Amino acid sequence: MIAHFWKTLDLRKKTTLVAITMSTLPVLLIGSVSYYFANRSITQRITEEQAAQTFDMSDKVKRSLEERYVDIKQMANLSIFADPRLRKIATPEEKDRTLQQIMEASEGLYNWTLDKKQLLA
Repeated sequence: MIAHFWKTLDLRKKTTLVAITMSTLPVLLIGSVSYYFANRSITQRITEEQAAQTFDMSDKVKRSLEERYVDIKQMANLSIFADPRLRKIATPEEKDRTLQQIMEASEGLYNWTLDKKQLLA
């Protein structure tokens, strides 16, 4: 079919088709190769950037949790809460004052969301 079509064309049309093909194919080939490598490079950069952001966020969360754990251990070791005798004789106001001091020292990091009666019991 194509051979028959080619044979029916005169020299001028054949030359025109060959010229168009020879000028178009390199552009398409170079464009396709360029697109492939550019797309691959951009995808790799985005993946690396997302991995770096994920690592940074993970590190921040880990450090924050470690700091909260240290804070919890320190609060648990306060004598007003750790010593059973002192815990019994301390008034709710004294316990509340201790918790308020911790909250103020944390510069707003801790906002008590539990009922104070639960915390002071």
